[in-house]
Parts: sequence; structure tokens; C-alpha cells
Amino acid sequence: MNQHLHKYKKLSNDELLIAYIEEGDEYAYSELYIRHVPKVSAALKKLLRNTSVPNKEDARKEIIQKTLLNLLNSKSFKEGKIENFQVYLYRTMENTFFTHCKGIKKQDNKDKEYQRTYSNHIREDDYTKEEMEEDYKALDEAIEKLSSEKQKEAIILRMSGHSYRMIAQKMGTEEGRIKNYINRGKKAIRKILGIQP
Repeated sequence: MNQHLHKYKKLSNDELLIAYIEEGDEYAYSELYIRHVPKVSAALKKLLRNTSVPNKEDARKEIIQKTLLNLLNSKSFKEGKIENFQVYLYRTMENTFFTHCKGIKKQDNKDKEYQRTYSNHIREDDYTKEEMEEDYKALDEAIEKLSSEKQKEAIILRMSGHSYRMIAQKMGTEEGRIKNYINRGKKAIRKILGIQP
């Protein structure tokens, strides 16, 4: 048995690939795995180090498994059309890594959207429609009582979802001044509405 395994150590990557593909020789695939997966795994660790992927060790194991599955299922691998096995394996790992990261980001976005939606539903359930309308009316009246037209405009634009930079451009002034208008306006609105800071 050891002599059988020893013969694989002498074979090139191409010969091992041919032995696996044409003959279905699992020992040949094992030798390819032993030769290349530790190198690819080390490269993957470096890639993961520079990301915000949680549970990096678990992610590394999962990506290696998916890489090997992607490799085995690839048309080039099945047809033996791989010119450089090590490079092909690395590229497969890299693509699997990027797909994994995109999946995490997509899930994070879904989670954030769910939280945003869920928190909106909680607010809607806590207030009746009439109470919400009263609050909006009181806020509108408080904004109208502001002495500075610029404060009014800045606050209305900010409530509409505009960034400080966009508001500054629209109003033709500096971003710092807009922040100042809005902060002073908020304090004045709290005072008008009787809200403690």
C-alpha cells in the first residue's frame, strides 16, 4: 500500500490529473490535494485577514470545501483542460472567496433591511395614525416657528434624506455651517415642543 502511495509522489501534477480524470484514481486526487491545498489555504488566510468576515477560521474551512467542489464540478477539470493545476486551483479558490464575501454582504444587507422594516412596524404599531399625524403637525409648526429661514430650509432638506454636503451645495454655503444650522434648529425645536435633551 505504501509503495502504491509512494509512486504518486513522483508524478507531476499533469500526470496525477490524468490519472484521476481518466482512471478515476482517488489516490491521484489525494496527492494533488496534499500538494496544493495547504498553499491555497495559506493564501486564503491572507485574503481573509483583510476582510470583516466573521469567524474567519470557519469561513476558511467552508471556502476550501466549496473550492474543491467547484473544482471537481468545473468543465475544464472534468475534461482535463487545465494547463497549470496550482494556478487553476488558486483562481477557483479566489472566485469562491469573492462569492462567499458577496453572500455575506448580501445577507448583512437583508438583515439591515429587515431590522429597518421591523423597527418601522414597531413605531407604526405604537402610535395610532391620528397620534402620528399630530406629532408631524406639531413638528411642522415647530419648524415654522424657527427664526432663521436657513435653519428651516436646512432641517427640511435633512429630514428629506439629503446629506449635509448636498444641502450645502443646494444652499450655496459650507457643510460646517449647515451642520450648525441643523444643530441649533434641533435645539430650538426641542425647546418649542418641550422635549428635554
